[in-house]
Amino acid sequence: MAEAHSAVAFSFSITHEGWDVNFDREVLHLVWQSGIRSWKKRLARFQVGIILGLFMQPTSQINFASTLSECVNNSTCQVDACVSHADGNQ
Repeated sequence: MAEAHSAVAFSFSITHEGWDVNFDREVLHLVWQSGIRSWKKRLARFQVGIILGLFMQPTSQINFASTLSECVNNSTCQVDACVSHADGNQ
C-alpha cells in the first residue's frame, strides 16, 4: 500500500477545526509535464497529417510510370513542358 500512497498528488481532510489540504509539488509537476508532452504529440500528429494531406498524395505505380515516361519523352524530344500564360498577353 505504500506505493499507492506515493502516487497521490493531493489530499484534503475536514476536521472540526477546519479543512486541511496537502499536495505534493513534485507529483503535480510530473502530471503537468505529461500533459504538455501529450499536447506536443497531438500537435505534431496534426501537423504531419496536414503535410501528408497536402503534399504526399497517394499515387499508384501506373501514375508514376506515366509521369516518368512523359518526362523522359519531353526531355528526349526537347519539348518545353512549362506553359507560360504571359506570352499570350503580348
